[in-house]
Amino acid sequence: MRLIIRFRPAIGILLCFFGVSAASLAGAYLLGKTFLMIIGEDKLPESTRVMTGDPRPAAAQVQKYNLLLDPVPVYYLQVGVYSDPEGALEAAKPLRDMGYNPYITKYAPYRIWVGVFRERKDTEQLKQELKEYGYGSFTGAVVINGKNLQYGKDSELFIKEISPVLKAYTAWLKEVLIVLPSGSSEILDFRKERNRFSVLEEVYQKIPLPESEVKFKNHLMNTRFRNVDQSISNFHTQLNECFELQDPDMIVLLQYKLLEFIDNYLLFCQEINNISAT
Repeated sequence: MRLIIRFRPAIGILLCFFGVSAASLAGAYLLGKTFLMIIGEDKLPESTRVMTGDPRPAAAQVQKYNLLLDPVPVYYLQVGVYSDPEGALEAAKPLRDMGYNPYITKYAPYRIWVGVFRERKDTEQLKQELKEYGYGSFTGAVVINGKNLQYGKDSELFIKEISPVLKAYTAWLKEVLIVLPSGSSEILDFRKERNRFSVLEEVYQKIPLPESEVKFKNHLMNTRFRNVDQSISNFHTQLNECFELQDPDMIVLLQYKLLEFIDNYLLFCQEINNISAT
């Protein structure tokens, strides 16, 4: 009797062990069965799903359109670049005294441009002349409308209003480059080119004003537009004076006015791009 009582605690421990083992095996079986079923359906439960990347919904891509304008290459000589306008003015003064009438771009970096040419090869003679005076230079080039203007749906009305003006400016520039002598040794013959200048005047008179000329929401856009329009007006004022005086040496004044237009036009297009991108 004493022997039976002595072994009762051992039997209790053994029974507890078998009970816990059986429960563990049953739980493992059910858990394994569940995951096998999940894997078969190729999905994870919400509590174990792993998120990768940005959980926010992707923004819809904005469709962009291109305004196609005729590209017009223009060449010039650049004789210096300065970080401040005072330095550029000081460097340009001797050139002005020699009769070259250099143009300084409006914003930093301030570039000094001399002459306007239709082809790169036409710059060589002037480049040699400047070299003899101790001025190093290189041939600069800018392609007017070389980069298409991009705009979104929200800017469609604005582009519709401004595109005829840009096309008219482009047509005007093409005509000016035909009229002006390209080589520095060429002389402007006012009698011979009178018909051509008449055509240029007609093109100028046909330049339209945008319906929203004074309604641009962007103040800077209004300024850019007025500067371009004023530079064309300045060119024709100078041209009329050249006709009155019949002085072929005044070609440098016309070149200066044309460089002014180019600088203002590039700034104008830059601002159109800024507005169209917003």
